[in-house]
Amino acid sequence: MKTLLKQLSDRLPPRVSSAGEAFAALVLLAGAILRAAGYTRSAIWFDEAVPLYRASLPFWEMLHNRSEFSGNMLWEIILRPFVWLSRELWSLRLPALLCGMGTLWLAWRLMKRLSFSGKEMAFASVFIAFFPGLIWPAQDAKQYSLLTFLFLLAADFAVEARWLGLFATCGLLTYTHLVGPAYGIGALAMAWYLHPKELKRLLGIGAGMLLSWMPYLLWSLRLPIGHLQVGQISPASLLYSLGVLMWYTTLPKLGWAYSHLLIVFGSALALITKEKRQVALVLLLAATFGSMLFVSMTFRNVMIYRTMSGLLAPIGLFLGSSLAAEFPPAGSGTNRPRLILNAIRATLALVWMVLLTWGLSNWNAAARGGYLDRAAQVIRHHWQDGDVLYYASLTVALPFDYYLSDLPNYLMDAELPPFINLPDLHKFEMASLESIPHRRAWVIYQLADETPPEVTLRLMKYTQNGKQMANIRYPQMGEVYVILTENESSP
Repeated sequence: MKTLLKQLSDRLPPRVSSAGEAFAALVLLAGAILRAAGYTRSAIWFDEAVPLYRASLPFWEMLHNRSEFSGNMLWEIILRPFVWLSRELWSLRLPALLCGMGTLWLAWRLMKRLSFSGKEMAFASVFIAFFPGLIWPAQDAKQYSLLTFLFLLAADFAVEARWLGLFATCGLLTYTHLVGPAYGIGALAMAWYLHPKELKRLLGIGAGMLLSWMPYLLWSLRLPIGHLQVGQISPASLLYSLGVLMWYTTLPKLGWAYSHLLIVFGSALALITKEKRQVALVLLLAATFGSMLFVSMTFRNVMIYRTMSGLLAPIGLFLGSSLAAEFPPAGSGTNRPRLILNAIRATLALVWMVLLTWGLSNWNAAARGGYLDRAAQVIRHHWQDGDVLYYASLTVALPFDYYLSDLPNYLMDAELPPFINLPDLHKFEMASLESIPHRRAWVIYQLADETPPEVTLRLMKYTQNGKQMANIRYPQMGEVYVILTENESSP
């Protein structure tokens, strides 16, 4: 019995033992409260409406349906019981919120396992709790909160040399997103650095991860991935994605540039300290980033802010450790270089805290959905007999249908790219506006660069004499317009 209790206690994170750790625990608790406080405030948007639709399908139909292109099968399976429980936003987003809470706990656990000092824990917890880019996935019914959670869980297993858990988590990552294997490679690289004698075992885990991914990879070849236009990879696109990843519209691009420079300087300082925990975190990040970069430069660009979201929590841990380290370690005597390096570290830490305060002060959970629910209320308020909803694409049809499914609606009969009008999604009747009996039409459309010119011309024709009743400015998608038109030929 004593042996069993000792084994159980060894697996639990050590208790709080310093003021820095107590501060870190309070900050992470505040981060949990912040995530829970606003997770139902924003309206549903397209990226949430698609998994809601798919999770509502019969199971085997969902497996064969091609109406998604990010490789999030695991997420949709997890979502199914929550959708069965309720289709309200609180239930739809609850798995993401739970993963966000779990990420905070795993961050605490990793800091303890990697022997962070109290000061390092205090700094790292601020990043983990208050990075806007870590808050919004916990309030979004997509798989990115799960991706971050599994990535940190894999890192935790790597630190503890729990090989079965590492293998299972790496396998789950491959079914969370099509870039999931890159995150598994990052966790394996970290494990190899911490446990170099286990190389053969880790190679076996890596091979098993890739083999377990093969069935889903072959299945994913049926998806419209190749039609998704994300542009060529470039330094500018990487910096842009990193800025959106961290700040998610809470800072202007000047603030993004400051944070990019701070990461460069913080990395340089970490190289000076050469602490084992910092090198391990660098390998965790570098191997994952490098794997995605290799795919982007060899095949197609996969490095957009959403796919890189799992990197942000390890970045927070790395920044907290590097900014709080002493140069050189305490006890080696006071000298001028050490004073200079510590002054630089203190300056970087101060600027980071200013940026985090600035970004957090601009955080608005409701703005993420573009206030689409308010536009739906406007439609209901002005609705009359003989009105119809006319959606130009599924990108607007699915989220509006969440609020207005009881109203007569149609989908424009237009050929659009398959990532705009997803294949195998037959929820709406397609028709031209001229063929639909109506007195007034609520034409709802979203213009994107990929919209064919002939479709744009049709929309301009339909709405040229209409009245704009609402517009929705998405942080992550093109602007949506709601135009009320009169049917001049109607009696």
